Amino acid sequence: MGSVYRTIDGDQPNRYSTAPRTEKSAVELRETAAREEVEKRKRSKAEPSNLALPRTKEWAANLPPDVQPHELIRMFGRVANLCEFSRNTDQVSGSLIT
Repeated sequence: MGSVYRTIDGDQPNRYSTAPRTEKSAVELRETAAREEVEKRKRSKAEPSNLALPRTKEWAANLPPDVQPHELIRMFGRVANLCEFSRNTDQVSGSLIT
């Protein structure tokens, strides 16, 4: 008669299992690690959007050409959105520090 304890994912026996342990090859270990990484990403929170909002782009277009934050909008849209919404430099610097 076999063990009453079930294995986890049918892959690796739990610590109470009486089933014999088998060594995995390097390929199997890599496949298992890759599969676990994919599952972890599925469970992780979604990454917030880093795109500038249309309102932020309008705000930047109304600034003088020599101070328009093109690279900030392109690379860090969320920060540019913060700058546009607060419009007060004290609020922006305080928000970036915390």
